[in-house]
Parts: sequence; structure tokens; C-alpha cells
Amino acid sequence: MKKYLLFLILCLASSLHANEMAHRLGTIVTTLSDVESRMTGYAGNRLAAEEIEQNLRDMGVAEVYHHHFHVPVPIDEGFLLVADDERIRLYGMWPNLVRTPTLPPDGLSGVLIDGGNGDLSAMDGVPIKDRIVVLDYDCGEKWVSFF
Repeated sequence: MKKYLLFLILCLASSLHANEMAHRLGTIVTTLSDVESRMTGYAGNRLAAEEIEQNLRDMGVAEVYHHHFHVPVPIDEGFLLVADDERIRLYGMWPNLVRTPTLPPDGLSGVLIDGGNGDLSAMDGVPIKDRIVVLDYDCGEKWVSFF
């Protein structure tokens, strides 16, 4: 009987510890995902680093080191996609192969086409010359086919 009681107490204790760790991990993930961008050079990067450092210290890690590196980082201030009365804030994907996305200072205007997942066969017969084609995020490298 004592063995079963001890086993039950140990199971309960490990369950409480697991629940506490799951809650702690959930809090960390939520905190890290709440910042706008964790990309190097953006404010969220520093906030994420400070959060990670604090969590390491809270777990008892005494030696935490900082190594600073100078790296070129393009800052994307975003842009607006305006269609009819709808305005959507957008940001370029970085890096975009060897070049960051750019727009002329006055922006672009033109006919907007939904290119879906970038499947060219679905676009058969749809004129895309001098038009703005918007592709799904998960189109992979299919955007290259449009050029």
C-alpha cells in the first residue's frame, strides 16, 4: 500500500511540475510572438534577446554571454495595398534572394490579379503584362515563373 501511495504522490508531483513547465513555455512563446519582428536590427530582436536572457537567469543559468556582430540589415517600413476602400499593411519578405523588395517612391497602381498559389496553368489566358499579380504566401519559388 505504501509503495502505491508513494508512486501516486510522485506521479502527482511530476504532473504538477509538467503543468508548471507547460505554462511557463506557453508564456515564453506568447511573449516572443507578440513582438512585431525579431529580425536582426529591429526592436523586437532586442526584446526577444532580453526575454530569453531573463528566462535563462530565472532557471538558474549564471553565465550568460553577449556577442555583438555588425551586420547590414535593410529595414522594411512596410507599405499599403489599397484596393477599393480596403487598406492592408504589407511587408516584404526578407531576404528575397539577393535583393530586398522595393517600390518607387510614388508606389504602384494598376489592375490587381489574384495569382493564387502561382500555378501558371490556372493563369492560362489571363493577361498579366502591366498588371500586379499577388501570390499566396506559400507559393514557394513559383513567383519566379512570372518573370
